[in-house]
Amino acid sequence: PYSSYAATMRQIIPLRSSSAAANKPPITLALQHRATASTSELPQHEALAIGFAARVRGYSPKMNGPLSSSVVGTAEIRIPVTLPANSLVNDGSVVVFSDWMAASRWTIRDIKNKVKSKTVGSSASAPLLSKPMRKASAGIGLRSFLQGIPVKVDFSITDDGKIGANMAIGQDFDV
Repeated sequence: PYSSYAATMRQIIPLRSSSAAANKPPITLALQHRATASTSELPQHEALAIGFAARVRGYSPKMNGPLSSSVVGTAEIRIPVTLPANSLVNDGSVVVFSDWMAASRWTIRDIKNKVKSKTVGSSASAPLLSKPMRKASAGIGLRSFLQGIPVKVDFSITDDGKIGANMAIGQDFDV
Protein backbone atom coordinates (compact mmCIF):
# COMPACT_ATOMS: atom_id res chain seq x y z
CA PRO A 1 0.00 0.00 0.00
CA TYR A 2 1.04 3.57 -0.62
CA SER A 3 -0.16 7.06 0.14
CA SER A 4 0.27 10.42 -1.51
CA TYR A 5 -0.83 13.80 -0.23
CA ALA A 6 -1.27 17.17 -1.91
CA ALA A 7 -2.27 20.65 -0.76
CA THR A 8 -2.87 23.67 -3.00
CA MET A 9 -3.16 27.35 -2.03
CA ARG A 10 -4.52 29.91 -4.51
CA GLN A 11 -4.93 33.60 -3.90
CA ILE A 12 -5.82 36.49 -6.21
CA ILE A 13 -5.24 40.01 -4.86
CA PRO A 14 -6.41 43.17 -6.69
CA LEU A 15 -3.52 45.65 -6.97
CA ARG A 16 -5.47 48.50 -8.55
CA SER A 17 -8.99 49.36 -7.52
CA SER A 18 -11.57 48.93 -10.24
CA SER A 19 -13.35 52.06 -8.96
CA ALA A 20 -10.96 54.23 -11.00
CA ALA A 21 -12.55 52.91 -14.18
CA ALA A 22 -15.91 51.29 -13.50
CA ASN A 23 -15.86 49.08 -16.58
CA LYS A 24 -12.18 48.09 -16.44
CA PRO A 25 -11.02 44.95 -14.59
CA PRO A 26 -8.31 45.48 -11.95
CA ILE A 27 -4.64 44.57 -12.23
CA THR A 28 -4.21 41.51 -10.01
CA LEU A 29 -1.51 39.53 -8.27
CA ALA A 30 -2.24 35.81 -8.58
CA LEU A 31 -0.42 33.29 -6.36
CA GLN A 32 -0.57 29.51 -6.46
CA HIS A 33 1.50 27.11 -4.34
CA ARG A 34 1.22 23.33 -4.18
CA ALA A 35 2.98 20.76 -1.97
CA THR A 36 2.91 17.04 -2.74
CA ALA A 37 4.43 14.16 -0.77
CA SER A 38 4.24 10.38 -0.92
CA THR A 39 5.34 7.23 0.84
CA SER A 40 8.21 5.16 -0.54
CA GLU A 41 5.82 2.54 -1.93
CA LEU A 42 4.43 4.94 -4.56
CA PRO A 43 4.01 3.21 -7.96
CA GLN A 44 6.00 4.71 -10.81
CA HIS A 45 2.91 5.89 -12.75
CA GLU A 46 1.83 7.90 -9.68
CA ALA A 47 5.37 9.30 -9.29
CA LEU A 48 5.26 10.36 -12.96
CA ALA A 49 1.93 12.13 -12.30
CA ILE A 50 3.56 14.10 -9.44
CA GLY A 51 6.39 15.01 -11.84
CA PHE A 52 3.99 16.20 -14.52
CA ALA A 53 1.99 18.30 -12.02
CA ALA A 54 5.21 20.04 -10.88
CA ARG A 55 5.57 21.82 -14.22
CA VAL A 56 7.59 25.02 -14.51
CA ARG A 57 7.06 27.15 -17.64
CA GLY A 58 10.06 27.09 -19.96
CA TYR A 59 10.85 23.44 -19.22
CA SER A 60 9.44 20.39 -20.98
CA PRO A 61 6.60 18.82 -18.94
CA LYS A 62 8.31 15.42 -19.31
CA MET A 63 11.63 16.72 -17.97
CA ASN A 64 10.86 16.12 -14.27
CA GLY A 65 10.36 12.38 -14.54
CA PRO A 66 9.06 10.46 -11.53
CA LEU A 67 9.06 12.50 -8.30
CA SER A 68 8.50 11.41 -4.71
CA SER A 69 7.62 14.90 -3.44
CA SER A 70 7.46 18.48 -4.70
CA VAL A 71 6.74 22.07 -3.75
CA VAL A 72 5.71 24.29 -6.68
CA GLY A 73 4.89 27.98 -6.79
CA THR A 74 3.64 30.55 -9.30
CA ALA A 75 3.31 34.31 -8.98
CA GLU A 76 1.61 36.30 -11.75
CA ILE A 77 0.79 39.95 -12.25
CA ARG A 78 -2.22 40.05 -14.59
CA ILE A 79 -2.66 43.31 -16.50
CA PRO A 80 -5.93 43.59 -18.47
CA VAL A 81 -5.72 45.08 -21.96
CA THR A 82 -8.75 46.68 -23.59
CA LEU A 83 -8.70 46.98 -27.38
CA PRO A 84 -10.86 49.27 -29.54
CA ALA A 85 -14.39 48.00 -30.17
CA ASN A 86 -13.79 47.43 -33.91
CA SER A 87 -10.68 45.29 -33.30
CA LEU A 88 -10.46 41.78 -34.78
CA VAL A 89 -9.05 40.39 -31.51
CA ASN A 90 -10.98 40.31 -28.22
CA ASP A 91 -9.75 41.99 -25.06
CA GLY A 92 -7.11 40.07 -23.19
CA SER A 93 -4.36 40.46 -20.67
CA VAL A 94 -0.61 40.59 -20.33
CA VAL A 95 0.84 38.34 -17.62
CA VAL A 96 4.24 38.79 -15.99
CA PHE A 97 5.10 35.58 -14.15
CA SER A 98 7.64 33.67 -12.10
CA ASP A 99 7.52 29.91 -11.48
CA TRP A 100 9.64 27.79 -9.16
CA MET A 101 9.84 24.18 -8.05
CA ALA A 102 11.81 22.16 -5.51
CA ALA A 103 11.43 18.38 -5.55
CA SER A 104 12.86 15.01 -4.69
CA ARG A 105 13.42 12.83 -7.74
CA TRP A 106 13.71 9.06 -7.86
CA THR A 107 17.20 8.08 -8.99
CA ILE A 108 17.70 5.52 -11.77
CA ARG A 109 19.09 3.07 -9.22
CA ASP A 110 15.95 3.42 -7.12
CA ILE A 111 13.70 2.72 -10.10
CA LYS A 112 15.74 -0.37 -11.12
CA ASN A 113 15.62 -1.67 -7.54
CA LYS A 114 11.84 -1.15 -7.38
CA VAL A 115 11.34 -3.11 -10.62
CA LYS A 116 13.79 -5.82 -9.58
CA SER A 117 12.30 -6.41 -6.12
CA LYS A 118 8.68 -5.91 -7.32
CA THR A 119 7.71 -5.07 -3.74
CA VAL A 120 8.80 -1.61 -2.81
CA GLY A 121 9.46 -1.13 0.87
CA SER A 122 10.26 -4.80 1.51
CA SER A 123 13.61 -5.91 2.88
CA ALA A 124 14.56 -7.12 -0.61
CA SER A 125 14.61 -3.59 -2.03
CA ALA A 126 17.36 -1.07 -1.49
CA PRO A 127 16.59 2.04 0.57
CA LEU A 128 14.92 4.72 -1.52
CA LEU A 129 17.24 7.68 -1.83
CA SER A 130 15.83 10.75 -3.50
CA LYS A 131 17.86 13.21 -5.51
CA PRO A 132 16.89 16.84 -4.78
CA MET A 133 16.25 19.14 -7.72
CA ARG A 134 15.04 22.69 -8.31
CA LYS A 135 13.90 24.77 -11.26
CA ALA A 136 12.79 28.33 -11.78
CA SER A 137 11.71 30.58 -14.63
CA ALA A 138 10.36 34.06 -15.28
CA GLY A 139 8.64 35.55 -18.26
CA ILE A 140 5.76 37.28 -19.93
CA GLY A 141 2.57 35.92 -21.43
CA LEU A 142 -0.44 36.99 -23.43
CA ARG A 143 -4.03 35.86 -22.80
CA SER A 144 -7.01 36.30 -25.10
CA PHE A 145 -10.12 34.61 -26.48
CA LEU A 146 -10.27 33.52 -30.11
CA GLN A 147 -13.78 32.57 -31.21
CA GLY A 148 -14.67 32.08 -27.54
CA ILE A 149 -11.71 29.75 -26.84
CA PRO A 150 -9.20 30.92 -24.20
CA VAL A 151 -5.68 30.96 -25.68
CA LYS A 152 -2.45 31.70 -23.84
CA VAL A 153 1.11 32.19 -25.06
CA ASP A 154 4.07 32.38 -22.65
CA PHE A 155 7.69 33.37 -23.27
CA SER A 156 10.12 32.55 -20.47
CA ILE A 157 13.75 32.32 -19.48
CA THR A 158 14.80 29.54 -17.12
CA ASP A 159 17.41 29.63 -14.38
CA ASP A 160 19.58 27.57 -16.79
CA GLY A 161 19.49 30.54 -19.20
CA LYS A 162 17.30 28.74 -21.75
CA ILE A 163 14.55 30.64 -23.52
CA GLY A 164 11.25 28.86 -23.99
CA ALA A 165 7.85 29.48 -25.53
CA ASN A 166 4.61 27.72 -24.74
CA MET A 167 1.17 27.97 -26.31
CA ALA A 168 -1.87 26.42 -24.67
CA ILE A 169 -5.65 26.42 -24.70
CA GLY A 170 -7.42 27.04 -21.40
CA GLN A 171 -7.77 29.60 -18.69
CA ASP A 172 -5.33 30.43 -15.92
CA PHE A 173 -6.04 29.29 -12.41
CA ASP A 174 -8.73 31.10 -10.47
CA VAL A 175 -10.06 30.85 -6.92
